[in-house]
Amino acid sequence: MLVITAKTERTASGSRGISAFLVETDAPGFELGKKEDKLGLRASDTRALSFQDCRIPKDALLGELHRGFPLFMKTLDGGRISIAALALGIGQSALDAAVPYSMQRRQFGQPICEFEMIQSHLAEMQTEITAARHLTYHAARLKDAGRRHTLESAMAKYYAATVTMKATTLARRPLWPSRSSAATATPRTTRWSATSATPSCARSARARARSRRSSSPGSW
Repeated sequence: MLVITAKTERTASGSRGISAFLVETDAPGFELGKKEDKLGLRASDTRALSFQDCRIPKDALLGELHRGFPLFMKTLDGGRISIAALALGIGQSALDAAVPYSMQRRQFGQPICEFEMIQSHLAEMQTEITAARHLTYHAARLKDAGRRHTLESAMAKYYAATVTMKATTLARRPLWPSRSSAATATPRTTRWSATSATPSCARSARARARSRRSSSPGSW
């Protein structure tokens, strides 16, 4: 069974004159399209819905006639929590793959997780993903308690999606070299990405560390 919205008052403008209906998937004239083979968010079922002379009984009306838009917006409040949870899973998966890889891959005689910039990327990913998780769980708790959660679900969706995009980008660019660069890399020219450590950066970091060790406590 699906919740469908349709314009039932043609002369009404904007969001007015919309009604919500419950439609059985085996209703005459209704056809459920093929599930889309998406690149991501595969747990979210996405299909085309076709209506050809589809007729439904009067008792299929959900709520009041011409008053379906507010009901539709309330439904989106819960949907935003689902989208936040989907995004959160993708971001956590990126982090779960990035951490062990940073320990396995070696550059300049040490694992890349020893470089300060890589550590900073991983710490940033962990912090923001954890914050997104708390926002998502908070919105879900409000929904379970039957409390208003419009603002909280919107914040959770926005932040979780933003953090996940950033986390997957950081996991791909600083940690995974492109095939072309990996095939042609030499100790002098290896560059992980525009935002990651380079040989010159590594040499500068080692020089700063030696300078700090040789400095007296009073010079810090």
